[in-house]
Amino acid sequence: MVRHQTRDLEVVDEVLIAPKAYEPPPVIASHLGGPLRILDLGANIGTFGVFALGRWNVDRMRSFEPDPANAAMLNDTIALNHANHCWTARQAAVSNCSGHMTFIPGHFSLSRRADGGEAGIDVMMVDLFTLQYDTDLLKMDIEGGEWSILSDPRMADLQARVIVMEWHWRYAPQADAHAAALDLLKRAGYELHAGHIEPRTGTGLVWASRS
Repeated sequence: MVRHQTRDLEVVDEVLIAPKAYEPPPVIASHLGGPLRILDLGANIGTFGVFALGRWNVDRMRSFEPDPANAAMLNDTIALNHANHCWTARQAAVSNCSGHMTFIPGHFSLSRRADGGEAGIDVMMVDLFTLQYDTDLLKMDIEGGEWSILSDPRMADLQARVIVMEWHWRYAPQADAHAAALDLLKRAGYELHAGHIEPRTGTGLVWASRS
């Protein structure tokens, strides 16, 4: 499900057409033989979820998306793919603490947490580290919200065997956001694999795994 003449089409092109951003590097493929338990943070309209259903043997996928309009599209996508038996969605943000967050909605894939003084809506926030279930693959694309998670010392005990993450310049702990993302993943005990950088947008994708 997409909203025409919006950023939805760019996301579909990135994830489902060419090149497929989430196609894992060969060294990761052996970790993803399935059946997989997937945690999808920043699900947007469900494009990654559709890719995952077509690419892997998905046992369980749990998606989180705080933007109300995106979340409605996400639920439509799940229903359209008859995936309710294995794919669930929750309208909430994920961070390293629970509570509430002021969130700026309405920007499609660029909706994000509000900076100090910015107006937004109140959304529920879930602590990633209290989600008590095993995860084979953690996908994270949360528009700068990744930094509070990566900087949390509990990352060393995270159960996810594989992480694929889009990092962003916003809220990065240093000017070189790419280097910061790699360093924090290594500190948490993850081995780094293929990724790419988008200089134009100040973002990039990285794959990481641990035994």
